[in-house]
Amino acid sequence: YQLYVGNEECVGCHKKTNPEHVNRWSATKFKTFERIEKEPDYKNGDASYKKQCYKCHTTGYREDKGIYAAKGVGCESCHGPGEVYAYLMQGVRDEEFDVEQGQKLAKISFDFNICGDCHIPKRHEMRQKNKKNIKAGEN
Repeated sequence: YQLYVGNEECVGCHKKTNPEHVNRWSATKFKTFERIEKEPDYKNGDASYKKQCYKCHTTGYREDKGIYAAKGVGCESCHGPGEVYAYLMQGVRDEEFDVEQGQKLAKISFDFNICGDCHIPKRHEMRQKNKKNIKAGEN
């Protein structure tokens, strides 16, 4: 398994290359987990119930171990563990940076299944209660 390096590692460089995206994400990153922690069903739920929430509301959730790398939706929630990418990008200067090469290196995909697993309408108690689909970047 690759290691999750944390948001700070990603933001350190990407704040320069894509500040709008970083700022938008920074405003909402932990709200998804904070939201579920306050829900009575989560507070009163058993460990099995809580684990159902972790796939979409944490970063690096390992169902086989029942653990996660961090609370909330971080960079690596969608882009995967950053260990190798961060290592390979050390020392790269802005003028050398090529977005397409970086996306290939990081294996960034815009595959619907990556986003759709958490963002499509489906049977979900909180969505049923709130009667809306939570979109990326919403509170």
